[in-house]
Amino acid sequence: MKPPRPIAAPVPGDGAPVTLSVIVPFHRGFGQLKQTLRALRGQTYPRSAFEIIAINNDPDEVTLPPLQAEFPDVRWLQEEEVGSYCARNRGVAAARGEWLAFTDSDCVPTPAWLAEGVRMIRDSDCDLFGGRVDYIDPKGRSKNAAEWLEEEFTLLHKQRWLVENLGVVATANLFARRSLFERVGGFNPRLMSFGDGDWTRRAKASGARLGYADTALTLHPRRSRVAELLTKTLRTEGDRINFMRCHGATWRMHLVQLWRNSALDPRSYVRAWRAGGEVSLGMRLKIVSLMLYLSGRSTVEKLRVLLRGKPIRG
Repeated sequence: MKPPRPIAAPVPGDGAPVTLSVIVPFHRGFGQLKQTLRALRGQTYPRSAFEIIAINNDPDEVTLPPLQAEFPDVRWLQEEEVGSYCARNRGVAAARGEWLAFTDSDCVPTPAWLAEGVRMIRDSDCDLFGGRVDYIDPKGRSKNAAEWLEEEFTLLHKQRWLVENLGVVATANLFARRSLFERVGGFNPRLMSFGDGDWTRRAKASGARLGYADTALTLHPRRSRVAELLTKTLRTEGDRINFMRCHGATWRMHLVQLWRNSALDPRSYVRAWRAGGEVSLGMRLKIVSLMLYLSGRSTVEKLRVLLRGKPIRG
């Protein structure tokens, strides 16, 4: 991989800053993408020291004139191969910064996100690190069953735990040296989920130092609709099978994965029952009922992928 031309960004009185390329893949969801890009415009880190690369991963939408007109300072790229990791690889290949900062098109980086990431870069010897991800609470109401269940069964908001216990980082908030990609290669393009964990494990195996930056914060909206949570569940659960297949898992391992989080897994009921914390009995029953529905649909999806079906984009 030929290194791209770096960003020239001197800052008077502050020496040469760390240059970054912020990589944001997207697939429709233009309203959320606007929020992300506006948040990146509002960073406290010098705008001249980072570029924003947005990669469109919708092959049916190849021109985006309204967005491009509103954000002329963004580098707009197109990736025809389906999958967010394919889109991220496209962004990595075009990046010019010394460091790459990844976030998702439905995330809202806080104003000091990049500045705090650079603080971590300067104060540590890490080659890659994850920043904190917090959910955005609903306004004017309490959380519904879908939101409680997402919080219990997903790990996106547990970035510190992912880094310290599993040695992986979610791309909703990931910083990495560009040279690290040149050394270990890009994300696995066959994956629709878990490609971030797959890549960070490969990077660690190559000798890269991993860390966590609690003050480099991005915010993520909760999925409040059952349809949204179902799409996310089908994508991740189906791609668990795809991930295992890519790594040569045995049939026994696949069968264990089919059982996990299914209606036959008693741990699912325990987790769903406790998901709402101090909520009413009615809400607990809604959460458990939703868990049963999602587990049934996801088991069917895992079977479909196991029988050589392609995981959904989601």
